[in-house]
Amino acid sequence: MATSTGPCVAPHGADAFPRPAGDVYRVVPQAEVVYFGSDGGLTKRYTAGHRYAMEPTRNDFEQRLDPAVFFRVSRTAIVNLDFIRFGQATPKSR
Repeated sequence: MATSTGPCVAPHGADAFPRPAGDVYRVVPQAEVVYFGSDGGLTKRYTAGHRYAMEPTRNDFEQRLDPAVFFRVSRTAIVNLDFIRFGQATPKSR
C-alpha cells in the first residue's frame, strides 16, 4: 500500500518527482511543482491542487533541484520561479 511519503528520485531524473497514486507512484513533472516547503519536519511538495509529504529533508532535496528553476525564498520554502509573477523586498529582507 502506498503512503504519502515516498522516494524522491524518479527514473526520469531531477525534472520529475514521484507522488503516490493509490498503490503506484505517478511521476509529477517539475513544471507542475509550485513550491517545496517544510512543515513539522517533513518536506512537502505543493502543486496547484495537491500537497504531498516527501522523505528527504528540504536541505538534502534542494541539492537535487535545478537552480535555474527553483529558488529558496526562506528557510522553509523553495519556489518554482515559473510561478512567480513579481517580487518585492520587505524592510526586513536581506
